Amino acid sequence: MATQPTQDAVPSESPRDLKFNAGKIDEFVTSQGWTYTDRFGQKHYTIEGINYLSQQAMAAYGYVILTGKTFTTGATINNPNEVLLNTADGEYYKWTGSFASGPKVVPANSTPASTGGIAPGAWIGVGDASLRSALAASSGAGLVGISVGSVYPAGTVGSAIQYRTPQMYGIEPSTTNIIGLRSGC
Repeated sequence: MATQPTQDAVPSESPRDLKFNAGKIDEFVTSQGWTYTDRFGQKHYTIEGINYLSQQAMAAYGYVILTGKTFTTGATINNPNEVLLNTADGEYYKWTGSFASGPKVVPANSTPASTGGIAPGAWIGVGDASLRSALAASSGAGLVGISVGSVYPAGTVGSAIQYRTPQMYGIEPSTTNIIGLRSGC
């Protein structure tokens, strides 16, 4: 049965409070939840909750490029917002795996695939090489919100992409063709 704590002031030397607090220390250290509730009903973060908040804060600050370090030179990744260049594909990669047992050590002459793989929970590409590749694909225009048949305001990317010339339809530029197009012939 769970120990019921007292409402004695802090610090309390009541054996009931000491036993209750021992359980809360265990919860703080080992719980996968983000918070626990103290003997006065107040919520506090567990280590897991503090780690989550720290990762969110680091992500909000953007990426830290490890200048001079690559998968070729080797590196040590200490924080979730540090990124490492793979010179083979020109892409920056972020380690999304665990840091629980310490920093991510990347041996020299390695690749993202050889040091954990490329997937959620491992390395993920975060540089513009991923974006360039995606935009170059046949479906790439869809990434910038282009839809066939839509009408876009002048001066937008959509308008520029939908701009058409007679040459686009195999009509060679000549005075005769242009006059014919204008007259509707």
